[in-house]
Amino acid sequence: MYRLPSDSMANLVLLALLVGVCGGRAPKGDTELPAVASMMNASAHTLGRISKHVEKIGKYRTQVGNEEQAAARQQEQEQKMAAKEAKVKEGKAKAAEKAEKARLEKKSKEAAAKERERRQKEIKAKWIKPFWDVESGFGSCTPTNGEDSPAAKASKVGVPQCALYEKEHCKVPVGKAKKIDSAQNCRWAGSRIIKGCQFKCQRIGDPPAGWVGPSNAKKADAATSMVDV
Repeated sequence: MYRLPSDSMANLVLLALLVGVCGGRAPKGDTELPAVASMMNASAHTLGRISKHVEKIGKYRTQVGNEEQAAARQQEQEQKMAAKEAKVKEGKAKAAEKAEKARLEKKSKEAAAKERERRQKEIKAKWIKPFWDVESGFGSCTPTNGEDSPAAKASKVGVPQCALYEKEHCKVPVGKAKKIDSAQNCRWAGSRIIKGCQFKCQRIGDPPAGWVGPSNAKKADAATSMVDV
């Protein structure tokens, strides 16, 4: 039979003794090690889930923030557009108001010009309207002259027998008047029988400013034919 060396035998005995002493049990620390590892694994797993959740929250907050910024920019842009449109609208309204005001002013001026023109024509018509001077108080009934007298022969207006005192007629208080006719039909010196001469007159030129007529206003009423302008 093969025998082990003495040194090897000693080693085996020592090993057997160690196994007997230990009784095949592991140290207390070895029994606790799996629980700590499990807890560490669970903690790592939880931390991973928390990290992912935090990451999701961060992404969500970032997304919400971006959306809020986009909404704010959109609102700002809309406000700017609304302000611009309001300004344009206001400008158009002011332009329309200005145009309407100008139109009304132009219309008013045109109406005033037409009224002045109408009034001027009316006054001009009154100004040049012929009238008999004795009847209107612008002359006295004058005696006649012979039809064969030099004055009668030189007469160019009206009947020849009224030419002698022609210069005494058509003397108006406002402006000047020309003689366009004469007639022997007024009472000379108040006589009911003897007929004297009067002349038909017509004003010349343009009426003075403020004159409103009528053309045959009496001398006593001549002041009423003028108004301030």
